[in-house]
Order: sequence, then C-alpha cells, then structure tokens
Amino acid sequence: MKRGFSLFYMLAIIIILNSLLLMGLKYAKFSKRVSVNDIFLQKARLFLQNSIELSLLAISGYDRSKKLNCLQKIKIISKDKNFIADIKIKRYFISKNFKNFCQNAKMIESDESNAMVLMQITVTNNPKSKKIKENIKLVKQTLQKI
Repeated sequence: MKRGFSLFYMLAIIIILNSLLLMGLKYAKFSKRVSVNDIFLQKARLFLQNSIELSLLAISGYDRSKKLNCLQKIKIISKDKNFIADIKIKRYFISKNFKNFCQNAKMIESDESNAMVLMQITVTNNPKSKKIKENIKLVKQTLQKI
C-alpha cells in the first residue's frame, strides 16, 4: 500500500515539474520576441530622427524658383529597406525678408528665425521586409528651423 501512494506522489511531482518547465519555455520564447520587437522599434525611432534631418536638408536644397512651388511631400526609405518615412510638409512659416516664397507659406514677424517648417513624419515598417514580424508605425509632428 505504501508503494502505491509513493508512485502516485512521484507521478504528481513529475507532472507539476513538467508543467512548470513548459511554462518557462513559453515565456522564454515570448521574451525573445518582445526583445526583437524592441530592437526594431528603437531602430524606427532613430530612423524617424534621421528622416527629420534629411527632410530639412532636402527643403534647403529645393529649387523654389518655378511658380512659387515648395516641397510638399518627401519619401525616404532606410538603407536596409526595413522602414519607410513619409513626410508631409503642412506649412512654411517665413519672415518678411522672403517674399514670394511659396503658396502655403505664412508670414511671421521674428528676428531670430528666417524660416520654419511644420511637418508630420510617419515611419512605418516596409511590408516587403521579412525581418520585422510586427507592424510598426510612428507619427511625429514637429516645427523645425530651416
């Protein structure tokens, strides 16, 4: 009779240990996936900041001499083709020194800045990229000096 109870207790302990080990494996896979997604999210944030700088460079080098047109949209693809940045330039704020700048420009009175730009940056993961499993979308609206 004692052997029957000890066999039952040993089976119960083995089942409990197995279930604990299986739960541990499940959470280990989950934490790996979360850390990989965090890495890509950090890369997307860095790409967003880089896109702001690149768009300011594109705005400063744009030729506005034709019919008062200004740059309205910019699309930037990351070097590794994992992220796409869509930049929409909502409004230019310019001082009175720059007459006939462009159509969506608004005049401001400021001695400290000649021109500023209000833009909205949307960074998404490239759907063609197979490295990123989860969808990433970052949106930032910023006012920058040009």
